[in-house]
Amino acid sequence: MTLAPAKTPVARPAQYVMVGFDGGLNLEQWQKIRDFSNSMRMTKKPLSLTYFVSGVYLLSDDNKHTYAPPKHSSGYSMIGFGEDNVQAISNRVDQMNNSIQEGQEIASHANGHFDAEADKWNLSDWSAELKQFNDLLFGAFFNNKAQPNPDNKYLHGYAFDAKEIVGFRAPYLGVTPDLFPALKAYGYTYDASTTGEATNWPRKDANGLWKFSVPVISVAGTGKKILSMDYNFYVAQSKAQEDLLNREAHRKQMVDSYLNYFNANYYGNRAPVYIGHHFALYNGGAYWDALQDFTKAVCGLPEVKCINYKQYATWVSSLNEETLAAYRAGDFEAMPRPKQLRYEPPRPLDVRLQILKRGEKIEIIASGSDYREELMKLILKINGKVIPLRSLTLPLLRHHFPVGTELEISATLLNKKGSEIQRATHVLKGLGTPQEQFIKIPLEERLLLGDLPEAHEWESSTGLSH
Repeated sequence: MTLAPAKTPVARPAQYVMVGFDGGLNLEQWQKIRDFSNSMRMTKKPLSLTYFVSGVYLLSDDNKHTYAPPKHSSGYSMIGFGEDNVQAISNRVDQMNNSIQEGQEIASHANGHFDAEADKWNLSDWSAELKQFNDLLFGAFFNNKAQPNPDNKYLHGYAFDAKEIVGFRAPYLGVTPDLFPALKAYGYTYDASTTGEATNWPRKDANGLWKFSVPVISVAGTGKKILSMDYNFYVAQSKAQEDLLNREAHRKQMVDSYLNYFNANYYGNRAPVYIGHHFALYNGGAYWDALQDFTKAVCGLPEVKCINYKQYATWVSSLNEETLAAYRAGDFEAMPRPKQLRYEPPRPLDVRLQILKRGEKIEIIASGSDYREELMKLILKINGKVIPLRSLTLPLLRHHFPVGTELEISATLLNKKGSEIQRATHVLKGLGTPQEQFIKIPLEERLLLGDLPEAHEWESSTGLSH
């Protein structure tokens, strides 16, 4: 019997880190992001970023009817428009021009932030949206009867053109199959709208587009799973409500979560690290500060490259299929993990909390290798009120609440310090009626939904919602 020759391991790839910002309304924050990226370069920790720009932010409120969204009324957007003065439009073009000149990337976040999956957009819808993105972006001066700022010396006011827009992220991460041929037709080379595992290497789809996913990661010190986006942390940590009292704790937990994600890949299969943020400053800017902490910690490490999505697409496209297959299979010598890292973040916990309906009984079940009943506290609430029980029955609920009531039943697991480890929340609709229904999917599934429109609501130069 002839043995197949042993595979020759390939050289270990670099650890790539990509950070993208969705939106683009808050000009003050955009300037701060650019300043930070430039400061990183000056300290020999280069960090190139991708800005997924929303096209409606290139329209002033007075000119909003220029935009005709698919399956919605003309002049309507889920995230508003580009403020009420044309000067802001010229300033926004300046931010894009300067970003390009500094080695950053401008990509597309579509326009009005609609959930195309829910609206069932077809090829014609996507083509209209992509065409309008180009029209809004590169027609900003014409559409708003504006002029480039005096120091804008570029031809037609732009330091780049439509051919340089090659990346796309769908609002809501909501896609339909017709998106991808539309992206191909408009010259895009990658899509960043899907979700996936943190250890996934990218793949090309049937249209030749690279698929760069938003990964599911674990929140440090808890049993929560979440997408690696700032708004999802805001929901997980403070239910999307400002919680300045715990600002620093929220900041640290995000840094720790990102470091756990990074370390697993850096010392593991070297799958790319993707981070998604917005121009908004939730929880007093805790997540913007955390992102700076994280990138300062990793971008200067050996074999680490913090580049934009477009640069990564160019690199991965340069690989032959054999090499890429070897990377996916991990056929290389992993980076030796130190016996003790300079800083070891709290690891995620193996804890699962469930609320299950079994016949007429509703049970709260906590499990997992890290679950310790004697060290953890379980709290049950109905519509926000603490209930001193571990299980419920439907007859009991029907007795205490009016017919037709909608109940929110939540269970929260806390550690000894009172910090939340895990939470499960379910809705019971139409109590005591023939339509009574226990919704099996917990509300915490929202943590795995990406780029919701409310993630953009706090974007403005003043920090106030529009």
